[in-house]
Amino acid sequence: MLREESGFSLVELAVYIVLLGIVSAIVAATVLSIFRSEKSVSGLTTSANESQVFVSVLNQDIRSARELAVRDGGARLVASVASRQSPITWTCVTWQVSGSGGEYSVTRNGNVLVENVRADGTEPFFSTTSGSDVGQGEEDTVDYKLIATDDSSGRVEVRGAVSNVAQGTHGAPKHCI
Repeated sequence: MLREESGFSLVELAVYIVLLGIVSAIVAATVLSIFRSEKSVSGLTTSANESQVFVSVLNQDIRSARELAVRDGGARLVASVASRQSPITWTCVTWQVSGSGGEYSVTRNGNVLVENVRADGTEPFFSTTSGSDVGQGEEDTVDYKLIATDDSSGRVEVRGAVSNVAQGTHGAPKHCI
């Protein structure tokens, strides 16, 4: 009488374990890749959102300024900005790029708007087309150039130019420059 064979042989079991290991490695690599992609997209989205806020507020300040000046080699922009209230009042607003070791942030009156900023090559962060202060009644354009970065995922280049005809003398005088 012949014995019935039941179960797996040692060779069959070894083959199944190797195949399971290969499939597990492929699944793990795919899952890790998905997590890395999500982190990259999240970092870029954050940089882009901060940059949009920066551009919007900066444009509004420059367009409603009656005088402005670029200082500290393009790292600081000072402007006398009109309020939205009636009667119009003037407020000194300071845009500052500060930091060290390649890690900079952009602040507006001390409030951080964009973190992880780098210069765009050798050009200054802020500059005027004329290269001088813009006084009341004068027209000029402010250029801004920076790179918003995320530690792991890349960069968002932020560039633009905003034209300004410095506003009149409504309200009490307040000079910032």
